[in-house]
Amino acid sequence: MIPSMAFARCGPTHGVVVHTAAAPSDAEWQAYLQEVERWFGTLVGCLVVTAGGGPSSAQRRALAEMFARQGPVVVRTAVMMDSVLVRGIVNAINLFNPQIRAFRGDALDAALQHIHGVAHREALLATLADLRRQLAASSRG
Repeated sequence: MIPSMAFARCGPTHGVVVHTAAAPSDAEWQAYLQEVERWFGTLVGCLVVTAGGGPSSAQRRALAEMFARQGPVVVRTAVMMDSVLVRGIVNAINLFNPQIRAFRGDALDAALQHIHGVAHREALLATLADLRRQLAASSRG
């Protein structure tokens, strides 16, 4: 199966997630949730860049359950996209993570400000580029 998402920790305080246009598989989403749950407590912000893919309603439910287990944890999340569908997903996640915001795909500076990532710009961009390369390499097979 061709991966539809990739994620990585970027330094001690940030995460980066890249989605293709396809929705993540349940296995991909579970692997992501397991990793993020380990990051809780130290994660300040997360930069998500998507070409249109995002979690299904069942996957969002699993995310909400994870947030509930963690207690009152706030993760500032910036989702960069140009999709109305993804904006709806962001609005749904906002019900349990009120610090998630949607940004246009060309609004990097605003997204980095939201996740307190301006000082980490170069590292976040390098991680983003690496994740994009991983997904591109996987799609070539």
